[in-house]
Amino acid sequence: MSRRPPRLKIIRVSRLYRSRILIVVLIGAPILFYFLMFVRFSVDIPFGDDYAVLSFVVNFTNPHVPGKLPLLFSQHNEHRIVTLRLVALVLYSVAHRIDFRSIALLGNLGLLVIAWLIPKFSTAAVGLSSRPASQRRARLWPWLPVVYLLFQPQHHEILKWAMCSFTNVYVILFSFLAIYFLGRSDDRRSFAMAVGLSILAAYTNGNGVFVFLIGLLLLLIKKRFRRLAWWVGIGVFYIGFYFRGYVKNPDHPDALIFLKTSFLKVVEYFFSVLGSFADFGKGAPLIPITVGILVFLGLLLALKKKIHKKNVALTSLLGFLVLSLMANALTRAPLGLYMAFMPRYKFLSILMLILLYQSALELSKRKELIIVSFTLFAVAFGVYSFARNYATVRDNKIVLRVNMREWDARKADLPYPNPEHAETILRLAAKRHIYQPPPDLNIRRPEYPFGAVDGGPDVEVDGRDEMIFSGWALDNSGRPSVIVRSEAAASEPGPSGRRDGRLFLGKAVFKNESILQAERSFYGFPGTERMIWEFRFKAGEFARGLSQLDKTKIFFYARDRIGQETLIGTRTIRSK
Repeated sequence: MSRRPPRLKIIRVSRLYRSRILIVVLIGAPILFYFLMFVRFSVDIPFGDDYAVLSFVVNFTNPHVPGKLPLLFSQHNEHRIVTLRLVALVLYSVAHRIDFRSIALLGNLGLLVIAWLIPKFSTAAVGLSSRPASQRRARLWPWLPVVYLLFQPQHHEILKWAMCSFTNVYVILFSFLAIYFLGRSDDRRSFAMAVGLSILAAYTNGNGVFVFLIGLLLLLIKKRFRRLAWWVGIGVFYIGFYFRGYVKNPDHPDALIFLKTSFLKVVEYFFSVLGSFADFGKGAPLIPITVGILVFLGLLLALKKKIHKKNVALTSLLGFLVLSLMANALTRAPLGLYMAFMPRYKFLSILMLILLYQSALELSKRKELIIVSFTLFAVAFGVYSFARNYATVRDNKIVLRVNMREWDARKADLPYPNPEHAETILRLAAKRHIYQPPPDLNIRRPEYPFGAVDGGPDVEVDGRDEMIFSGWALDNSGRPSVIVRSEAAASEPGPSGRRDGRLFLGKAVFKNESILQAERSFYGFPGTERMIWEFRFKAGEFARGLSQLDKTKIFFYARDRIGQETLIGTRTIRSK
């Protein structure tokens, strides 16, 4: 009997493997899974430095805040995040609110452009076959390792964190595009594009300033001295403007002093962050350090084989990443080695691995072997990364939602280094409808009364003293009150008696006065013209009650018209 049907089936399978459809499916799979994870687990709740972006929009849209342009270019930590602020303003002007999922989505979409751009720096794949149809397919095969390494959740902070995703992705995108246009041709249009993109990179994240240095070296190698003069002049102007009024972050140790005293720790950090893609949270830093050393040796080998003469643009990308990793080591090593394994920094490590793959394609004569080897590694790496980090990304959404509910119930602080500042930002943004928490959380805490108490934490009294306290308070009605209670033995409990084990001392008196800066900051809240309060009482009885206790605390509560109270401060009273 004839066996022709099975043979036809084999031929069809063979054609499938030779078709572009299979390549497109293989390339699209990790991208699809990556964005499905984003859609499922991203959440419109600010985290960390997202509050700084929200604070900028709150202040920029306040008509009483002067100096909008200096506010736009103001420093945030070591960076000037102008592009992110502009994006936030555009999104707010379009949607009339800030949606952190939209910012994170925009940041992650930048990965698509990076994935498309990186293979453009290498033309090595075009010559894989002399047949026209195979050439067209060959141009897609080198993309496989790139997409499987980029679109995986090991750098999950970029996947889920709005500010982190935009700044870390777009500084790379703008820098790579600038180098691409600068090395592509010598025409004015490409040069102007390179200049504009370099400026955008510098004002997206701090390491973007390295584009001007890398561009200088690129133009020197290509001997474009006329363009070089313009590039140096423009670079000096913009870098000078960037560092005008630059202030070191007081919370971070001095990097140069740490370099002098702990040089080996900086070197250890550099190799750790360089090989951090090999860290999967196993608590074994020796593995990423070893991988980082191997990656560095690979860079030296590429330079020895004269990659800078064969492909100067690709070499420029490698140089930019090395400078970025060195800057990261200088500024973050004083904070501890654990910083090298933060997911957002693994993104640089992954990019370095991808560029080494592109360099191997440029230098090796066995290009098919390079593509197959890196593809097998990238697929295995991506599958393991999805399996390893899926729970982490899922739990992040749960944690943020639970944290918001617990904050609303006064059981937790907001996830920001200064929780009180974050609470004020959230309250102002909610009042002016700039940001609203997800409606299913039923968050109402931003409407609670709030305020502050002036002065230091400790007060000394004796029988002759009159204690005077002051501060400010606001709520949605414009008519809050301030209640003062004590945990200690005042001889008279007062008219309200005890509440939560604390004794009522009295109510503050509000004055028809305001603090100009606070009035401007809390634009949108009623009652800013009478936000100042004062509380006075004789300390004699209070001091006698302290004779056996030595010290006690008094508590200040802001209360709104329906009886909701917020603790706005405490003071410790000591007897002289």
